Amino acid sequence: MSRFVVIDLETTGNSPKKGDKIIQFAAVVYEKEEIVYNYSTFLNPSQAISPFIEQLTGINDGMVRNAPYFEEVAPIILNLLEDSYFVAHNVIFDLTFLQEELKLAGYEPFLGPVLDTVEMTRFLYPSLSSYRLGGLAEQFSIQHDRPHQADSDAEVTALLLHKLLQKLGTLPLVTIKKLIDLAASFTSDLQDLLEELLVSKEKEQDYDEQFEIINGIALRKLKELDVRDGKHRQLSYPFIRQSFVSKVNAQELFQDGEVREGQLEMMDLVQKAFHGREHAIIEAGAGLGKTLAYLLPAAVHSVTKECPVVVSTHTIQLQHQILQRDLPIINKILDTPVTAVVLKGRSHYLSLFRFEQLLKEADDNYDSILTKAKILIWLTETETGDIEEINLPSGGQFLWERLSTDYPVNEQVSSRWHSRCFYQQMKKRAQLADLIITNHSILCKDLLEEEFIPLYNEMIIDEAHQFVDIVGEYLGRQLDYVSANYTLSRLGSLQEGGIVRDLNRLLKRQISSVLHSLDMKVISLKSELDDLFRMLRSYALSNAKNDYQEGSRLTFKYEASKQEGHKWNGIIECVNRIRFIISEALLIMDSIVSELDGRIEKNSKLSVITTDFNQIRDRMKEWNQSLISLFLSDHDRYVTWMEIDEKGAINSTALFLQPFDTSEILADTLLTRKNSVVFTSATLSVQQSFSYMIGRLGLTDFQPICAAIPSPFDFASKAKVLIPTDLPSVKAVTNEEYTFAIATHIAAIAKVTHGRMLVLFTSYDMLRKTFNQVKDQFELDGITLIGQGISSGGRAKITKTFMQSEHAVLFGTSSFWEGVDFPGDTLSCLVIVRLPFTPPSQPLFEAKAKQLEIDGSNSFNELSLPQAVLRFKQGFGRLIRTKSDKGVVFVFDKRIITTWYGKAFLQSLPDLSIKRGNLPTLLEDVKRWL
Repeated sequence: MSRFVVIDLETTGNSPKKGDKIIQFAAVVYEKEEIVYNYSTFLNPSQAISPFIEQLTGINDGMVRNAPYFEEVAPIILNLLEDSYFVAHNVIFDLTFLQEELKLAGYEPFLGPVLDTVEMTRFLYPSLSSYRLGGLAEQFSIQHDRPHQADSDAEVTALLLHKLLQKLGTLPLVTIKKLIDLAASFTSDLQDLLEELLVSKEKEQDYDEQFEIINGIALRKLKELDVRDGKHRQLSYPFIRQSFVSKVNAQELFQDGEVREGQLEMMDLVQKAFHGREHAIIEAGAGLGKTLAYLLPAAVHSVTKECPVVVSTHTIQLQHQILQRDLPIINKILDTPVTAVVLKGRSHYLSLFRFEQLLKEADDNYDSILTKAKILIWLTETETGDIEEINLPSGGQFLWERLSTDYPVNEQVSSRWHSRCFYQQMKKRAQLADLIITNHSILCKDLLEEEFIPLYNEMIIDEAHQFVDIVGEYLGRQLDYVSANYTLSRLGSLQEGGIVRDLNRLLKRQISSVLHSLDMKVISLKSELDDLFRMLRSYALSNAKNDYQEGSRLTFKYEASKQEGHKWNGIIECVNRIRFIISEALLIMDSIVSELDGRIEKNSKLSVITTDFNQIRDRMKEWNQSLISLFLSDHDRYVTWMEIDEKGAINSTALFLQPFDTSEILADTLLTRKNSVVFTSATLSVQQSFSYMIGRLGLTDFQPICAAIPSPFDFASKAKVLIPTDLPSVKAVTNEEYTFAIATHIAAIAKVTHGRMLVLFTSYDMLRKTFNQVKDQFELDGITLIGQGISSGGRAKITKTFMQSEHAVLFGTSSFWEGVDFPGDTLSCLVIVRLPFTPPSQPLFEAKAKQLEIDGSNSFNELSLPQAVLRFKQGFGRLIRTKSDKGVVFVFDKRIITTWYGKAFLQSLPDLSIKRGNLPTLLEDVKRWL
């Protein structure tokens, strides 16, 4: 069968069972690789069309009033579908509606094969970030003029189907065979299509020469690694700099052909630091071209010295930008190719051996099967095997834990895959690279735990304001009930399944008695852990008085040696029992590992299970150490705290231990060992001083080069800061009255700016209350309200939703103060509700402040104010990201103009207009400005 009928429906709602009806039916017949027939009609639903559906589809009551009823066109539809595949984008929706209408009209249901283009696209194009029809049309350059109209959607889906069938035809023979094994579990009836394709390929003797086939799995052939020819490559920085200026002026590098003096200044400073073996701290304003400014001297230095330069970033987005946008420009400037590699940890890379074993397992979980299919296709395309390249379903994310190289399996068993190990390939490329790009966590691992990065002497730490926090997290410990219970569930038991039962089955019960002993220990351990975390929650609720709270999330800071009373004594007794049980369990696990060592070379399945068993054993050893650190000892310059959710489960407690000052550690492990470290970010200085960040980064004794290079943007013509004076003081009114006042202002501003607005909060509790007030109390026609933690999805999803909405207000907290860009017309108004001071009871902050006071310093001036100013600068930076952006910033916190320290925030802003007044007056100014 090679006839496909692509169907799309517009309906009055989502549920035919509740009486929703079809209002437009469209079908596109696709045959012999082309569209051969189109059919479309409106249908009378015998009910009113809601305003929402009318706005979504453009279809109103008048358009369907004289349209035929479904029963009148049912024979036409059934005739179209005869001997054909029923194809739709999310086929269950369209098919369910059609079947219900057919039943009501007295016809038999459609019983032919179906294809779901959502599902097919998900596994055939595994790296796409979205599988919405509109996004796919844009991705594949398919014209889509009238989304949410059935005739337009059906035609776009037909063209998408053409693309999908073409992609199927390009797959290697072995991949098609593997897909046939999985096809029975798909929504789409792909079995016959794949079988036909298999026969066709076998007849054509298509032997997939462009792929490397190992153990029945097709891989993209690797490019040969670039090997240095041994010739010394000498580059002159002054010559390269001049070449850069010339090529920019000639518009050979950028379309605007504009040399930025600040960018050249930063280049020179990085070159000076590397050449003079000095450390540097450089603040680079928005639009400066910071990345290129440090990459060019880094590339010159690396090539000339034949030693790599490391670039560490906080975000994956910046790493991709360096590789995809900036590195090609560097290679245009230099006469010699510069190689770069992104260095990540083991958990990012697929283990081919583990994947091979997983394919052999029977599976009825849809997400798991879809993940297998996606990876099979991805392996024909990827060079890196990096999880960041593939868009896994939610269940696939859990499966990745079993598939990554995070814990290496026995080399003898997996040796046939060794030549294609993605992780080892990445390490080989890193050995030959001029620039090694990594993240702050991997850099911490290299500095503090094991040497992971090839030998280097110079490095650049971008997004440096985040670096200290990452170091603190890396040096800390965390223990929580959810992850501990998950680990023990993976270990399993003889009755419940998991690793223990798998071992018993594979070894034909030869060590059942030992496994039974382990079983008993694990049951005891689960029970004791449950008791411990229940007691900790109760203890925290009883003792937390003025501790930090965010919504229902309560934080309780404690020092183990200073706690007392029968409740705490009970906790310590439980901790000691858990440590004893873990020690006994580890002895049993050691004996099991000894028993397994001689068997795994002959059994690949046993090798994988043994590796996972060892991973859990090591995790339990870490628990023992964490319990000692968290309960049985005190640590100088460390802080311990608990976090509980007052509305969560009675054992939902998390424990943390973290250093509150890492400056000495950074000085000893990084700054004294490297010739030159350049720290850079858009937010490093406070009131023209770097003293705060110099102290945090451990640079105090090193006399670093310091420079604050301003943005090239003309902020006076791009932005205004507006401070309403008619908002009440927080302390003068109740929380409810203050929230209502803020909501009133936000609604009034949104009506003038037509949305396009980001509202930044310092408290999720206030965000939620304000969001609900705006939603419930004010009419904002045509403006979409999006709330972090309220609207569905994480930061990435709601950011995307905001950018796709023409008129929207986004309410954001912590993570929206930095790291998100809304260029162009998406954002024209930023609201900062409160100055971003850290709550004084936040554990790390409280410990730092206390230490400063002990040392004779003023914690407000030395910690609280600098932190808040830097955060304020980061928030302000969300508005103007490109030279064409324009907008206004409202600051609702009157402390910025009524307190002595308010000037520190105002002085942190670029040269621009700052106006205060009542809201109606300010809104008139906004109308003229925008």
